[in-house]
Amino acid sequence: VSAADRAAAPLAPSGLLDGVPEAVAEQARWWERHIVEILTGLPPEHEPGAVPKPEYDPGSVSLRQRELAKVTELEAAGHKASFATMKRLRLRGPGSPGEISTGFA
Repeated sequence: VSAADRAAAPLAPSGLLDGVPEAVAEQARWWERHIVEILTGLPPEHEPGAVPKPEYDPGSVSLRQRELAKVTELEAAGHKASFATMKRLRLRGPGSPGEISTGFA
């Protein structure tokens, strides 16, 4: 993944969460930041010139390893997370209607 790709990290359109309770929308945005870091190596709000943490560097770590590293990081911080959740959110997107309607948050 090039620096340009990381700079243009995929984020859901802001209107996608319109009409969703604020707590659910905030949870979707929280997950999205983590999913973007898994995919690109950097969170969406990274500083110019930032480099990925070694465990999230797409140039040297597989996607599965990055997902497992994120699960470990979140669990260590006291958040409930699993590999299955990471994979599902990565494939569907944390702000997708299916995730919001099924109450992933």
